[in-house]
Amino acid sequence: MTILDEIIKYATDSTRTNYWNVGESEIHSLMDKIIYHETGGSNLTTQVQQVNLYKQDDPSTPNIDESLELVPGGQPGYGMGLFQYEKHYDDPKTPGYDQRGGQTAVTRLQNIAKDKTLGINLPQILDNTLDASGNFNKEYQRFVDSGFDFTLLNEEEQKAVFIADKLQHPDAGSNLGTAAGADNVFSDDEIANYWADYHQAGWQTLPKVEQTPYRDKKIKSFEDSLITYIKSIAP
Repeated sequence: MTILDEIIKYATDSTRTNYWNVGESEIHSLMDKIIYHETGGSNLTTQVQQVNLYKQDDPSTPNIDESLELVPGGQPGYGMGLFQYEKHYDDPKTPGYDQRGGQTAVTRLQNIAKDKTLGINLPQILDNTLDASGNFNKEYQRFVDSGFDFTLLNEEEQKAVFIADKLQHPDAGSNLGTAAGADNVFSDDEIANYWADYHQAGWQTLPKVEQTPYRDKKIKSFEDSLITYIKSIAP
């Protein structure tokens, strides 16, 4: 079994508390549609995009590239790989680095894989960050210091990280079985809302009055991508 098979088996194991009561094909469908949107249709594991992390409403901060998505708050960062997990950036206003979603997602996969009874075999680059007792070592600290490069992982490994990230998300709504609704089948609307709330999630950092308009704009962007995605897979 591949690491992706292993993590899906774990996620959908009905003997586990809070398991995902949804079929494997539905998990793949959700991931494929999110990947298509995040990569702009390229579906490249090596995709790197510079994203503007300056505040949109601050005229004193220049846009790096207005054609790229604007994410509220911060400094220039990089979205990497199939799911465009952000690598950290160096914020001159604060000591050290601001760690973004990529490091969190990788750590969540490592935390799950520490249970050796699950048989989840980490990619070598991640396995090297754990000592014989399953504790993080100096190699892990190097990743924290430099930021994790998602493009070093292949497609199945990146998908496994995505699943682990959602499995350990603190919000119960991140459970794909819950998100798929009573029929356990994802509608495109359910996928768009899941992406907005548990992956893109930038709207949640905005002032309350701005949250709904920003989220609606992101949902519309995702829905537009789905139209193109459906055309791309049509026979």
